Amino acid sequence: MEKVYNHINKDFVQFEVVLISGDDDEQGFRDFYETQPWLSVKWDKAHLEEIFVHYDATSMPLLVLIDRKGEPKSKRLKQDVELKGYG
Repeated sequence: MEKVYNHINKDFVQFEVVLISGDDDEQGFRDFYETQPWLSVKWDKAHLEEIFVHYDATSMPLLVLIDRKGEPKSKRLKQDVELKGYG
C-alpha cells in the first residue's frame, strides 16, 4: 500500500490512508500502529466496531475507498491494487 500511496501522491497529495484497527486491545493497536506510516482512528473498541459494521468489514486487511463525506466509493480496492501490481 505504501508503494501505491507514494505513486499516486507523487506530485501532490490526492488521498490519505487511515488505519482502523482490528486489534482486541489498545496495546496491540499501539504496537502495530508504531510500525505504520498512516494516520489512524483512535483505538476505541465500541467505535471501531461501529466503523466495521458501517463499511461491512468481514476480513482483514480491508481497503475501502471513501469520499470526503465518508461514503464508500470502492470496496474492491485491495483487489484493484493487487491487479495493478502495486501490492
